[in-house]
Amino acid sequence: MTRLRRAAAAVLAPLLALAVGLVSAAPAAAAPAAVLATAAEAPLVEGSTTTAHLSVPYPGHAVAFDLTARGRAGSTSDLVLLVDGGTGPLAAGPHALELTVADGSGRLLAQGTAAELAAAPVELGVLSDDPLLLTGTATLPAAAGDDLQGQGLTLRLTLVASQDVPPAPGSPAPGASAPGAATPDRGALAITGASALLLALVALGLVGAGVLLTRRRAASAAPTTPPTE
Repeated sequence: MTRLRRAAAAVLAPLLALAVGLVSAAPAAAAPAAVLATAAEAPLVEGSTTTAHLSVPYPGHAVAFDLTARGRAGSTSDLVLLVDGGTGPLAAGPHALELTVADGSGRLLAQGTAAELAAAPVELGVLSDDPLLLTGTATLPAAAGDDLQGQGLTLRLTLVASQDVPPAPGSPAPGASAPGAATPDRGALAITGASALLLALVALGLVGAGVLLTRRRAASAAPTTPPTE
């Protein structure tokens, strides 16, 4: 039997805040009330990060951040990570920040610039009762020059979990004719799967709103004082 799909998203954005609410949904008359109520009361995934703001590292050095995804108790969901680093020399180009994402065991899940990782969702596997810990790094190439002075990057990370759910009791299967209907209800699958939840807004930025974090040059070796004889 065809099963309906729904998605919930935890968005990690440039300002430190926390919000829960409905982002988008199909017309109420078209989607079974039971499905929408379940989506609003029991989110599939919640997300957090231990780092609010990161300063751009020295050339040849890296900074790290952690992400934790927590699934709904007693359920499993397919989890993906969406990356959006905007535009600019730190997002794309020869001296762009090199990003990595690894799981708790150290297995590399994704590597590339923000622009490269934005091209396709990063598959994170199945999220179950156990929290999924992700570790990320941002490395500035050693060849980065003075042209990047003052540049910054706001990195937006979105955790999206999807799960098959059965149709509401008494509702016709997608593509089947509703009682008294002359034509099949061909839009049921797309409409009912259109609801999503905004679960969390958490800061993760290389330049935060109102806070200028400039790129720092690699510190030159400090002069040493000859030992006194």
